[in-house]
Amino acid sequence: MKIRTVFIAPGILLFFLVLFLITNDYQQRRSDFIERRLAVLQTRVEATGRTLSSFSRYVFEETVNRTAVLALMKEAATADEQTRTTIRARLESLVSEDYEHLQRYDFRQFHFQLPDNTSFLRMHSPDKFGDDLTGVRETVRIVNETKEPVVAFEPGRIYNAYRFVYPLILDGEHYGSVELSFSMNSFLDILSQLEKADYYFGIRRNAVESIIFEDDRTRYMDSCFSPEFLFDREVLPEYDNKGLFEKTADLLHPILDSGQNGGYAAMHQGSRKLVLVHFVKDLSGRPVACFVAVSDDTVLSNYLRDYLVIIGISVAIFLTLFGAALILFREREKMKHLSLTDMLTGLRNRTALVGILEQEMDRVKRYDKPLSVMMIDIDNFKQVNDRFGHAEGDTVLKNLARLMSSALRASDYAGRWGGEEFLVLLTDTPYESGVIAAENFCAEVASTYLSTLTPVTISIGITAHIADDSIDFLIARADDALYEAKRQGKNRAVGIRKN
Repeated sequence: MKIRTVFIAPGILLFFLVLFLITNDYQQRRSDFIERRLAVLQTRVEATGRTLSSFSRYVFEETVNRTAVLALMKEAATADEQTRTTIRARLESLVSEDYEHLQRYDFRQFHFQLPDNTSFLRMHSPDKFGDDLTGVRETVRIVNETKEPVVAFEPGRIYNAYRFVYPLILDGEHYGSVELSFSMNSFLDILSQLEKADYYFGIRRNAVESIIFEDDRTRYMDSCFSPEFLFDREVLPEYDNKGLFEKTADLLHPILDSGQNGGYAAMHQGSRKLVLVHFVKDLSGRPVACFVAVSDDTVLSNYLRDYLVIIGISVAIFLTLFGAALILFREREKMKHLSLTDMLTGLRNRTALVGILEQEMDRVKRYDKPLSVMMIDIDNFKQVNDRFGHAEGDTVLKNLARLMSSALRASDYAGRWGGEEFLVLLTDTPYESGVIAAENFCAEVASTYLSTLTPVTISIGITAHIADDSIDFLIARADDALYEAKRQGKNRAVGIRKN
């Protein structure tokens, strides 16, 4: 048993170590792949932003940064409200044709602001003007303060967008700002062209609810992936992954709550999907919106397949080796048992008895416990063999062994010493109790039919361990007691306390 533990326990530990390393490698490969895909998504978002920024700059130079437009904004900067109304109408008329043309390219926001950050003209909503944008539109405030262009994503009172805001300068003087922004649909369209996926755009509820116009609240609806995010109704996805998001809420929501880009893979409707979340930050660095991309996953599926195959092979190898080891150890234990067992009676043999006796004598010396020893011999056994045959003699030996096993305590040891002699070790048994036990067993044998052909009796020599006893002295004393029982007429137990 000790050897089995020495070999099998490390084998099991090694197996689980291999499983750990395989699993860790799979998880690392999966994590690295998701990180690479997130990096690709970020690159594409940034590239899309640069593309739209370049287009926006072109629109600014062609449609806004001209004398006719700038002159009207110069006039509006110092005009009274009544005059501004007239200027506003003239400005709207001046750029309306360009604005209508640009709308074919998902151009959404053409918004002029005065130097004090007051909204002057929203081409996308001309009836809404005059509101102070200082506290709600950081991009406008910065441009009017620094007189430098600003590009950033920012929630708005009507729309949310990547905003391209430019200062309006005529003859070196600053007269306000203009925002040129594209619909988020254009952003998603470009992303979809770069890589096939289902793209969602959501904005945090707490980023817009406090700033949007009351009559524009209906522009928003709850997103399908989190109650903390809203959809712009004009940027609604055409596909439905709500079931996937609900199924994997325990994976998706921690990412959304963290504000850190992340991703995962999951099975949905018989296919494996890769979900990536890329956050969009405002000027202050807050993650106020996000892109959620859902695509078919093949790479991670292959990783998982390879992982399961390797795990299966490892388990098969382990079970094979473990089974072989068990068989080997069983055979070894069997051989050990056979080497210590008398084949005829099933009792311990002489070798086993000597080993046990050594242990018990050490225990006697260490703990001062009593130990009695019985030497048993079958009376007239040679006559049984000669008269009835060796088969009957074997029957007598086996029957005596069975009777001995049933009569002894679980703590006692019995074995065949040799021929028709048996040795019994009575643990924690003083000499007097040993003598009584021997006499009782002798009488029990005499009243039991060990053979159906002839009566069988036994003689027993009984002794007890004394100080400084050796195995040889102890056995010799038990043998002397047995000889004395034979001399007194057999079928009896005789004890010798000491030499």
